[in-house]
Amino acid sequence: MEVYFFKSAVYDHYYNCFVKSEQEWAEVGLKRPILGTVNIVIGTIVMAILIPCMKTMLEPKLWRNSCYKLMFFNAVIDFMGVINSSYVTSVLAIQGAVYCTYPTFIYIYGSVGVSLWFSQCLGVMLLGLNRLADFSHNNFLMGLFEGKNIYVLFVFPVISFTFSLFYARPALYSSIANMWNSNPYFAIQTLRLRSLST
Repeated sequence: MEVYFFKSAVYDHYYNCFVKSEQEWAEVGLKRPILGTVNIVIGTIVMAILIPCMKTMLEPKLWRNSCYKLMFFNAVIDFMGVINSSYVTSVLAIQGAVYCTYPTFIYIYGSVGVSLWFSQCLGVMLLGLNRLADFSHNNFLMGLFEGKNIYVLFVFPVISFTFSLFYARPALYSSIANMWNSNPYFAIQTLRLRSLST
């Protein structure tokens, strides 16, 4: 989002939607009502399973184990990921949206989505390291996850989220391919871009 907030010339060059009107952009996408509805149903089922699991992880006898703290942390990120992949993406698919249908929303939301992915990667790596520590009985590794140290380790995924939020390229949605990618005009066959003079 650094480009969006602080480098408007770069943003206008790479992410402009000036070649078509808002109405023309609305007609470019491919409406996917069945796929969107199925994704919403699946997301709702996943949420119905995920929420009780998360609640269980908070029970005091489990919460004492650092593994459950890490799993809960990852579950929170999963929760946000399900909102992205099953609800937001589905609504955009049903509407037949492309990046230029909602450029600001898709750009910012795509930045958040990529940042969640970076954060989850680190969270899962910490969980793997935690499991390795428990199974190997390595004193150094076990010490990393004991007591309040686990909360210090949560700082790394949060830093990763914050850094990637501002400096990673956002994922941008296209209903034509029904995917998030870094190219705002991905899969738009009829688009001929004019060069911008700077």
